[in-house]
Amino acid sequence: MPDAQTRRDIDVEFIRLFFRAPDEEEISFRWASRLGKLVGSRIVELRPETTLSEMLGWGAASKVESIDFVVVFEPELRIEFAAFLDDSDHTTFREMVEHYARRFRP
Repeated sequence: MPDAQTRRDIDVEFIRLFFRAPDEEEISFRWASRLGKLVGSRIVELRPETTLSEMLGWGAASKVESIDFVVVFEPELRIEFAAFLDDSDHTTFREMVEHYARRFRP
């Protein structure tokens, strides 16, 4: 398991390539950066179709405390994150990014 310093050094810029809208690029990058600090090199597996359940599995495998995992998404999604958790087997990273981005669109 990589140490904390190694986890901070993982480049997640790649995730921007999967999102066309600038706001979605920024959101996906911010969340991937936070998630990468928790799950280490597993973050390179992140794709728009990755389910929340898969991400939770990466966190569990990395022995991440559940509250630390919640902090990845909760600052923006707040209580809505609970609804995504209820359907974590089907909710994708893209769906969460798009959901949050819609808040800022006319």
